[in-house]
Amino acid sequence: MAVSVLALSDFQSLRLGFNSPGAMASVNHQHWHVFYLEEHLLIEDLDVIDYVLQGWPIPALVFEIQELNDDYISM
Repeated sequence: MAVSVLALSDFQSLRLGFNSPGAMASVNHQHWHVFYLEEHLLIEDLDVIDYVLQGWPIPALVFEIQELNDDYISM
C-alpha cells in the first residue's frame, strides 16, 4: 500500500522509508514513513550489487521498482 501512495503522487520529492524491530524500531511492528524531501540523498547514488547496497556503513538490501504504477507493483 505504501508504494501505491508513491505511484499516485506527482511529486519526485515524496519519499518512503520504513522501520521494523530489526532496524532498531521502538515499536514492535513494521511501520512506514512518508515525507517530502527536496534534497538529494547520498544513498540514492550508491552502487547496488546483487541487491546489496555498496559503500553504506550498515548492511542493507535494495529493492528497486522499475515502473511506478499499480499494475507493475501488484506483480
